Amino acid sequence: MFFFCPNLAKASSLILDEINIVAIQDMHLRKEKGAYYMDVVCKVQNAGKYTLKFQNCKFDLSFALRNSENIRLGSTFKEEALLKKSGDTDIQLATKLGSDIEKFHFNIISSEELSSLLMEPHPKLNLGLQGDFILGIQFKHGWMYQKGIKIDWILPVDVPRDVFVRTYKAIESAAGKGSDLSDDDLFKEDDELFKESE
Repeated sequence: MFFFCPNLAKASSLILDEINIVAIQDMHLRKEKGAYYMDVVCKVQNAGKYTLKFQNCKFDLSFALRNSENIRLGSTFKEEALLKKSGDTDIQLATKLGSDIEKFHFNIISSEELSSLLMEPHPKLNLGLQGDFILGIQFKHGWMYQKGIKIDWILPVDVPRDVFVRTYKAIESAAGKGSDLSDDDLFKEDDELFKESE
């Protein structure tokens, strides 16, 4: 059983306060029909007591920067995502970067904030997430749905360093650019940073 309920707006707001994207588990750059896509796997934490559904999700993702304009990753559509109660769920979002990978690469290397993360042992990105979706809430008697849920979030998320470096190098390679640092240099610096943080 499922139905839409116009009185869920206030409850939906409280429920969304218990949702958080805590990490980017993986990122993968791919090319399809002349356009580049970034597959982003996010760990989404639902601290609430209800199992939730996000349906017809239309999101726009970006790297949110403190001292300059955000770097847009692109738009994505997700038909449905199920978030189990009191737990974490991995959700994959496929964002379309477009065909101008050189500009995307330039925007990244021009950001001192992002470039400095290459040397961080535990990178943390600010992920911008905007969009709208239908929120489903599972009760004992069935599902209740609230249309027109809109979000505009900026969330600090952890990123495994190997994922961040690998993704950076994939973007660099796709843009036809060379690297100033070799893998050996990166991991040597990484070891030194880990020793300092111990």
